[in-house]
Amino acid sequence: MKGNLSYYGATDTGLVRKNNEDTFSISQVWGGNYLLLVVVDGCGGYEGGEVASAIARDAIVEYLTGFNKDASRLSLLEEAVCVANNKIVRRRAERKKLSSMGCVLTAAVIDKANGLLLLSHVGDTRCYLYSGGTLRKLTRDHSLVGELEDTGAMTEKEAMNHPRRSIIDRMVGEEYHRLDDGFVDSTIIPLPDDYSLLLCSDGLTDMVSSSEIKAILNTDYSTEEKTKCLIEYANKKGGKDNITIVIAETISTE
Repeated sequence: MKGNLSYYGATDTGLVRKNNEDTFSISQVWGGNYLLLVVVDGCGGYEGGEVASAIARDAIVEYLTGFNKDASRLSLLEEAVCVANNKIVRRRAERKKLSSMGCVLTAAVIDKANGLLLLSHVGDTRCYLYSGGTLRKLTRDHSLVGELEDTGAMTEKEAMNHPRRSIIDRMVGEEYHRLDDGFVDSTIIPLPDDYSLLLCSDGLTDMVSSSEIKAILNTDYSTEEKTKCLIEYANKKGGKDNITIVIAETISTE
């Protein structure tokens, strides 16, 4: 049963941090059949993380809305992430105060006409697909703890409470990268007729388990209500980091 696409995004500082280094974007690209979703989590200090995440968000949106060359859509998405990375590298070199800044991000394009998801990812932000009662994690965390969790060597609960949980081994803006050097994880995933797509920062997944996320996505709440409910739940469980969530989902017209 196909329907319209509903989407909503929000970011929250949480209960512990004084500033918000997360950001997000939802925008149309390449005409009305493509929806770009981006979640970025900044790293590198009070000012640096905010600057890096804003550079990455704006660079990706600008590249994809302003440049529609004859190339595969997935390659364009991956190029946009590389452009964002190299812009941050250049800004780091220009300002000593920002020399350690960077970010992690997940960027997705929903190809509505063909029922496809184009996905590019660096770091430990995440993308989940919920459909038919099943929640599937589409990204893999670029961290030792994330790798141990993904391979089953560590349970989700153990990973959520691990002291090295937030230590990543891949970051946007650390050094120059080319499109073909394997820096960006990219893939194309077929989408079912009915689904919810969730992009989020680790401020959600460090606090809220996959079963709890699934339970909220399974409700009859609106897309906006689901987003706000997940943020509220992460804060209720401690709100130790900034929390950013973007949800896009099919809404039945029947």
